Amino acid sequence: MRAGRLRHRFEFQSSTGEQNAFGEPIQTWTTYTTLWAGLEPLRGEEIIHARQVTATVSHKIRVRFNSSITSNHRVVFDSRTFEINSVINLGERDRELELYCTEVV
Repeated sequence: MRAGRLRHRFEFQSSTGEQNAFGEPIQTWTTYTTLWAGLEPLRGEEIIHARQVTATVSHKIRVRFNSSITSNHRVVFDSRTFEINSVINLGERDRELELYCTEVV
């Protein structure tokens, strides 16, 4: 993998199960690791559903291989947040991962 393609610094976050003062479960995110990665937008769509416009933007994020990254994590870049839909080990060679993500709008 060429290092020039990995020009952005991304935070990978994992969900932690906590409870509020009333004992209700709340979802909080903590930074799991920070990695260099490349970001590539795939397509943009606007879906009109139930009289609301919801923007869905799909992206591909490339990182060096890291066996601990799963679809249970999320990715933060600047003020943008991406949910990981799938993790693909390219060529099953343990060198590079492609993360197919949906931007949270």
